[in-house]
Amino acid sequence: MLNFTSIPVTCFSENCTFIYSSETRRAAICDPGGDFDVIRNKITELKLKPEQILLTHGHLDHIGAVRELIDLYQIPVYGPHEDDLFLINAIEKQSHMLRLPPAGEFKPDIHLATWCTTPPNQNSASPGM
Repeated sequence: MLNFTSIPVTCFSENCTFIYSSETRRAAICDPGGDFDVIRNKITELKLKPEQILLTHGHLDHIGAVRELIDLYQIPVYGPHEDDLFLINAIEKQSHMLRLPPAGEFKPDIHLATWCTTPPNQNSASPGM
C-alpha cells in the first residue's frame, strides 16, 4: 500500500512529504525544505529506504535539505522545472537573505517538463507554485 506522511520543516512550516510503500519501505522525499535532522529522524522512525527526491519548485523552503540528503543516501533529484534553476543556483543567497542555515548546492538529475506543472490547454500553475 502507498502511504503519505508529511512533517513541517523550517520556520515557514513547509510540508516535507514522504511517499512510501508500507511493504518495502521504499520512499520518495518530496520538498525537503530544511531541518535535515528532523527529516532524517522521520526517515529513521518510519524505517524508510529513500530512493529519490521530488521537488515541486525551487524556493529555499522546498530545497534546503536536498544536498544533505543526496550526500547521505546517494539518491537522484527529480524536478523542479528548469525555469527554477536560477533559484537553485542562488541557494546560498536565498539562505543568507532569509537568515536560514546555509544550504548546499546541488544539480537536479531530471527537470520537470511544462506538462507536469500546467495541465494541457490551461494557463494555471500547479499548487505550491
